[in-house]
Amino acid sequence: MKVGIDDFRGSEYDEDILEMDYCFGQQEINICMYCSVEMTEELLSEVNQLLVKLEQYDSQAKKYIAEELYEAYSQEVEGLSEQQFLSDLTLLSLYFTGNQSVEFSYEGGEYFGDHILSIEMIEGKFDRYVAMNG
Repeated sequence: MKVGIDDFRGSEYDEDILEMDYCFGQQEINICMYCSVEMTEELLSEVNQLLVKLEQYDSQAKKYIAEELYEAYSQEVEGLSEQQFLSDLTLLSLYFTGNQSVEFSYEGGEYFGDHILSIEMIEGKFDRYVAMNG
């Protein structure tokens, strides 16, 4: 599904952010883009290019999160398999900031409490650093 500017609404929190809800598999995720008038078409193009490969990018992001965090959490939770760890990561949102940069945010299941895990993709490549927020 190709998205257009009419699919977005203004954010309640920041007048420079447009957002929309997007159905990804069985879940709804939030897509945000930080934009000025001159960047809107460029960002929409980035959004649509990413959505075509979202399953692939989601899988890669989860893999990088597991590489950084699985070992530490598997020591704390007896019997936690890497597959279970990966399946408990739920994509919450995509935040496009321009210049081919997008932040993927995940809910980490019971292992991370109320924390949100974020990983940034720049020009089609994920940063290996995972941020934990909340």
